[in-house]
Amino acid sequence: MEKKTYTFTTKGIIETIERDFAIEYKPFAKYQLEKLPLYVACIEFINNTDVMNKMIFANDYLEVPPVKTFLCYKKEISKTLSDYDKKFLGAFWGFLFRCLGYEDSRKVSLGKNSLLKTGLFFRNNAENIVIADSQIVATELKTEKAEKKNVIEEKKVVEAKK
Repeated sequence: MEKKTYTFTTKGIIETIERDFAIEYKPFAKYQLEKLPLYVACIEFINNTDVMNKMIFANDYLEVPPVKTFLCYKKEISKTLSDYDKKFLGAFWGFLFRCLGYEDSRKVSLGKNSLLKTGLFFRNNAENIVIADSQIVATELKTEKAEKKNVIEEKKVVEAKK
């Protein structure tokens, strides 16, 4: 059975986080409401579709928790994390992956030398998830609409000739 592919835009993901994260995770609301550097770094990460798609690949096929991928890319942040910051990161990336449709997770050890002892990777066997830049998706939709319009016009011409 072939998996369905769902495309999410960076803009849509960020809008969902801005709207719902502080409500669902009240203990971590200050990160979002005060735009703390760790929260801002997470949002900047989401805006990079290339690394987001790599994070999803690492999660889906290599069982690497998103928190570990984030910290590998943002090494400068990992030096200053408190225990509470680490919990925020787990909540943030868990929230994001649930928004993408992942329903199940599994805790894995991240190794002795890792900043975090454990992390969750998320499972979603039914779908392929792709993150796209909002501008690219808008352009694709316009192209699809134009193609549909051309097909309809061609159909009218063929019917008129009959």
